Amino acid sequence: MISGPSMLMMPLSEQTAVFLRAVFMGIFFGAIYDIFRITRIIIGVQYRNSPKSKKIAKDPPLLERLPKMSEKAVRIARNITVVLGDVLFSLVCAVVLSVFIYRYCSGIIRFYVFLGSVLGFAAYYNSIGRFVIFVSDKIVFFITFILKRLLCVILFPFVFISDRVRLAIKEKRKKIENESE
Repeated sequence: MISGPSMLMMPLSEQTAVFLRAVFMGIFFGAIYDIFRITRIIIGVQYRNSPKSKKIAKDPPLLERLPKMSEKAVRIARNITVVLGDVLFSLVCAVVLSVFIYRYCSGIIRFYVFLGSVLGFAAYYNSIGRFVIFVSDKIVFFITFILKRLLCVILFPFVFISDRVRLAIKEKRKKIENESE
Protein backbone atom coordinates (compact mmCIF):
# COMPACT_ATOMS: atom_id res chain seq x y z
CA MET A 1 0.00 0.00 0.00
CA ILE A 2 1.24 3.42 -0.94
CA SER A 3 1.49 5.99 1.82
CA GLY A 4 2.50 9.60 1.95
CA PRO A 5 1.81 12.44 -0.49
CA SER A 6 1.54 10.21 -3.57
CA MET A 7 -1.54 8.50 -2.08
CA LEU A 8 -3.28 11.87 -1.71
CA MET A 9 -2.66 12.89 -5.30
CA MET A 10 -5.14 11.71 -7.91
CA PRO A 11 -4.94 12.55 -11.59
CA LEU A 12 -7.53 15.08 -12.73
CA SER A 13 -9.17 12.57 -15.08
CA GLU A 14 -9.67 10.15 -12.18
CA GLN A 15 -11.06 12.94 -9.99
CA THR A 16 -13.50 13.87 -12.77
CA ALA A 17 -14.60 10.23 -13.09
CA VAL A 18 -15.11 9.99 -9.32
CA PHE A 19 -17.07 13.26 -9.35
CA LEU A 20 -19.37 11.98 -12.13
CA ARG A 21 -19.87 8.72 -10.23
CA ALA A 22 -20.78 10.79 -7.17
CA VAL A 23 -23.34 12.70 -9.25
CA PHE A 24 -24.89 9.38 -10.31
CA MET A 25 -24.81 8.26 -6.70
CA GLY A 26 -26.76 11.43 -5.81
CA ILE A 27 -29.32 10.53 -8.49
CA PHE A 28 -29.54 7.08 -6.88
CA PHE A 29 -30.13 8.76 -3.51
CA GLY A 30 -32.94 10.76 -5.12
CA ALA A 31 -34.56 7.57 -6.44
CA ILE A 32 -34.30 5.97 -2.99
CA TYR A 33 -35.85 9.09 -1.45
CA ASP A 34 -38.72 8.85 -3.93
CA ILE A 35 -39.41 5.34 -2.69
CA PHE A 36 -39.79 6.78 0.81
CA ARG A 37 -41.98 9.62 -0.49
CA ILE A 38 -44.23 7.19 -2.38
CA THR A 39 -44.55 5.13 0.79
CA ARG A 40 -45.62 8.30 2.60
CA ILE A 41 -48.26 8.96 -0.06
CA ILE A 42 -49.60 5.42 0.28
CA ILE A 43 -49.95 5.54 4.06
CA GLY A 44 -51.21 9.12 4.06
CA VAL A 45 -48.24 10.99 5.50
CA GLN A 46 -47.78 13.91 3.18
CA TYR A 47 -46.64 17.41 4.07
CA ARG A 48 -47.10 19.49 0.97
CA ASN A 49 -49.17 22.63 0.63
CA SER A 50 -51.23 21.78 -2.44
CA PRO A 51 -55.04 21.68 -2.12
CA LYS A 52 -55.01 17.99 -3.07
CA SER A 53 -52.57 17.22 -0.24
CA LYS A 54 -54.91 18.89 2.21
CA LYS A 55 -57.70 16.63 0.94
CA ILE A 56 -55.43 13.59 1.29
CA ALA A 57 -54.45 14.75 4.77
CA LYS A 58 -58.15 14.76 5.70
CA ASP A 59 -58.83 11.38 4.06
CA PRO A 60 -55.55 9.43 3.87
CA PRO A 61 -55.50 5.88 2.55
CA LEU A 62 -54.20 4.00 5.60
CA LEU A 63 -53.30 5.82 8.80
CA GLU A 64 -56.66 7.31 9.69
CA ARG A 65 -58.41 4.12 8.69
CA LEU A 66 -57.03 2.32 11.70
CA PRO A 67 -59.83 1.65 14.18
CA LYS A 68 -60.32 3.82 17.25
CA MET A 69 -57.29 6.06 16.82
CA SER A 70 -57.67 9.58 18.09
CA GLU A 71 -56.43 12.54 16.08
CA LYS A 72 -53.47 12.87 18.43
CA ALA A 73 -52.56 9.20 17.97
CA VAL A 74 -52.73 9.59 14.18
CA ARG A 75 -50.50 12.67 14.37
CA ILE A 76 -47.99 10.80 16.54
CA ALA A 77 -48.07 7.82 14.15
CA ARG A 78 -47.43 10.19 11.23
CA ASN A 79 -44.49 11.83 13.01
CA ILE A 80 -42.99 8.48 13.98
CA THR A 81 -43.37 7.26 10.39
CA VAL A 82 -41.62 10.35 9.05
CA VAL A 83 -38.79 10.14 11.58
CA LEU A 84 -38.22 6.42 11.01
CA GLY A 85 -38.27 6.90 7.25
CA ASP A 86 -35.80 9.78 7.44
CA VAL A 87 -33.47 7.86 9.76
CA LEU A 88 -33.58 4.79 7.51
CA PHE A 89 -32.92 6.93 4.42
CA SER A 90 -30.00 8.65 6.15
CA LEU A 91 -28.51 5.32 7.20
CA VAL A 92 -28.79 3.90 3.69
CA CYS A 93 -27.15 7.02 2.24
CA ALA A 94 -24.38 6.98 4.86
CA VAL A 95 -23.56 3.34 4.16
CA VAL A 96 -23.58 3.81 0.38
CA LEU A 97 -21.49 6.97 0.65
CA SER A 98 -18.98 5.27 2.96
CA VAL A 99 -18.62 2.30 0.62
CA PHE A 100 -18.26 4.70 -2.32
CA ILE A 101 -15.51 6.69 -0.61
CA TYR A 102 -13.71 3.52 0.41
CA ARG A 103 -14.00 2.01 -3.08
CA TYR A 104 -13.21 4.99 -5.31
CA CYS A 105 -11.17 7.30 -3.03
CA SER A 106 -9.20 4.72 -1.01
CA GLY A 107 -11.07 5.83 2.10
CA ILE A 108 -9.93 9.44 1.76
CA ILE A 109 -12.80 11.87 2.21
CA ARG A 110 -12.88 14.30 -0.70
CA PHE A 111 -15.11 17.37 -0.85
CA TYR A 112 -16.06 16.91 -4.50
CA VAL A 113 -17.64 13.52 -3.69
CA PHE A 114 -20.09 15.22 -1.33
CA LEU A 115 -20.61 18.07 -3.79
CA GLY A 116 -21.30 15.63 -6.65
CA SER A 117 -23.77 13.59 -4.63
CA VAL A 118 -25.62 16.71 -3.45
CA LEU A 119 -25.76 18.09 -7.00
CA GLY A 120 -27.01 14.76 -8.35
CA PHE A 121 -29.66 14.52 -5.66
CA ALA A 122 -30.79 18.12 -6.25
CA ALA A 123 -30.95 17.61 -10.02
CA TYR A 124 -33.00 14.43 -9.63
CA TYR A 125 -35.28 15.85 -6.93
CA ASN A 126 -36.10 19.00 -8.92
CA SER A 127 -36.60 17.28 -12.27
CA ILE A 128 -37.37 13.58 -12.49
CA GLY A 129 -38.40 13.40 -8.82
CA ARG A 130 -41.20 15.90 -9.30
CA PHE A 131 -42.55 13.91 -12.23
CA VAL A 132 -42.26 10.60 -10.35
CA ILE A 133 -44.15 11.95 -7.34
CA PHE A 134 -46.79 13.58 -9.56
CA VAL A 135 -47.40 10.29 -11.39
CA SER A 136 -47.23 8.25 -8.17
CA ASP A 137 -49.76 10.55 -6.54
CA LYS A 138 -52.16 10.02 -9.46
CA ILE A 139 -51.61 6.25 -9.47
CA VAL A 140 -52.20 5.93 -5.72
CA PHE A 141 -55.31 8.13 -5.98
CA PHE A 142 -56.62 6.03 -8.91
CA ILE A 143 -55.94 2.69 -7.18
CA THR A 144 -57.55 3.97 -3.95
CA PHE A 145 -60.57 5.18 -5.93
CA ILE A 146 -60.93 1.83 -7.73
CA LEU A 147 -60.51 -0.17 -4.50
CA LYS A 148 -63.12 1.94 -2.71
CA ARG A 149 -65.60 1.43 -5.57
CA LEU A 150 -64.84 -2.29 -5.72
CA LEU A 151 -65.34 -2.58 -1.96
CA CYS A 152 -68.71 -0.82 -2.26
CA VAL A 153 -69.81 -3.24 -5.00
CA ILE A 154 -68.65 -6.27 -3.00
CA LEU A 155 -70.25 -5.09 0.26
CA PHE A 156 -73.52 -3.86 -1.28
CA PRO A 157 -75.40 -7.19 -1.03
CA PHE A 158 -74.37 -7.62 2.62
CA VAL A 159 -75.37 -4.07 3.51
CA PHE A 160 -78.66 -4.46 1.62
CA ILE A 161 -79.51 -7.73 3.40
CA SER A 162 -78.49 -6.43 6.83
CA ASP A 163 -80.65 -3.31 6.34
CA ARG A 164 -83.64 -5.49 5.38
CA VAL A 165 -83.10 -7.79 8.36
CA ARG A 166 -82.76 -4.80 10.70
CA LEU A 167 -86.01 -3.31 9.35
CA ALA A 168 -87.82 -6.64 9.71
CA ILE A 169 -86.63 -6.99 13.32
CA LYS A 170 -87.66 -3.42 14.07
CA GLU A 171 -91.14 -4.03 12.62
CA LYS A 172 -91.48 -7.27 14.62
CA ARG A 173 -90.55 -5.42 17.83
CA LYS A 174 -93.14 -2.73 17.16
CA LYS A 175 -95.74 -5.38 16.39
CA ILE A 176 -94.94 -7.29 19.60
CA GLU A 177 -95.00 -4.05 21.64
CA ASN A 178 -98.35 -3.06 20.14
CA GLU A 179 -99.84 -6.50 20.87
CA SER A 180 -98.62 -6.46 24.47
CA GLU A 181 -100.30 -3.11 25.18
